[in-house]
Amino acid sequence: MIVRLALAAALAAVPAAPAAAISIVYDDRAAAEMVFTGPGALSPERGGYRQDPGPGGVFRDRATNDAHSLGKVRAQDLVGLTAPAMAAHLRAAVDASPSGLIGVDEIGNAFRDPRVRPAYRWVNVRGTRIRVAAHNDVRITPGGYRIIRRTQVPPVPGPAHPGARLSAAMAELAATPHPSGGSYAARVHLYIAPAMVTAIGLGRGEHFSLDATGSRSVRPAWRGVVGALAHAGGVWLEMYHGTRASVPAAVWRNAPGRFADYITRHGGAGDARVHLLITGVAAPPAGAPAGCGRPMACQFTLAASTPAGRRALANGVGAYRVGDQAGEWLAQVNRYMP
Repeated sequence: MIVRLALAAALAAVPAAPAAAISIVYDDRAAAEMVFTGPGALSPERGGYRQDPGPGGVFRDRATNDAHSLGKVRAQDLVGLTAPAMAAHLRAAVDASPSGLIGVDEIGNAFRDPRVRPAYRWVNVRGTRIRVAAHNDVRITPGGYRIIRRTQVPPVPGPAHPGARLSAAMAELAATPHPSGGSYAARVHLYIAPAMVTAIGLGRGEHFSLDATGSRSVRPAWRGVVGALAHAGGVWLEMYHGTRASVPAAVWRNAPGRFADYITRHGGAGDARVHLLITGVAAPPAGAPAGCGRPMACQFTLAASTPAGRRALANGVGAYRVGDQAGEWLAQVNRYMP
């Protein structure tokens, strides 16, 4: 009983989930100190947070550090769990975090839908057998025939799929109140891997899986896991590749709005949930216009080039290994988040 009362008291002391913009710094100590203590610092009052494991003591005291750090859950530790076990794992991580907030690193290919393999059928046309994709139709014309292309809709994965299990787990947490207010799901922030960011940023069709004709599904969709994004407190788009090169300019223009719309279609508050996680890069994004500026400034310029991108910036921006570009990152944050 004493242990339960102590736990309840500790949870009650956890801060409420932030309602305003937050910016997460996921970096080494030098970059974090530049961001959090340098000129124009991203203070706790302005929504500055750091991602564990990270540099400790960068804020003014331990209590402030604890209240403004996110616990970390590795996505690979979730993949093999059942939906209830995923929910329990995430809930325990929230309870163990002094801030009551956690980041899940990262939602990538392990959670994407299975690839759709087109099915084909044989059709007799004027005595000749032709092979046609099963989702398309054949129309006989005076001079021969015409293929009527229909959209191949990727199926929703079954409940055993990792993406579907994570969505079910997040739905459970969305229905579970946290002692400090809101739900447990609102305290879970999801980092979205470049594979998903670029697939949605460059893909075609309702689920971003179609080829240039708008008919055949050529890449896996993300229908199973999108429900998890809809319940999350924050969805952080990793705007870089593993080589630390920026995603192309087209992704900067497309991804914020497409993610926001996709999340909204699945019951979430897309405009308020999408954030951009920006890294230090050596060159401007491929396809950026001439005169876009230095690499860091150019990334922010592209983000601000669309209404959805500007909303994502206003929600709070993330820094991931910005290194010696930390000062430039902070200057851009102060420009777009005064």
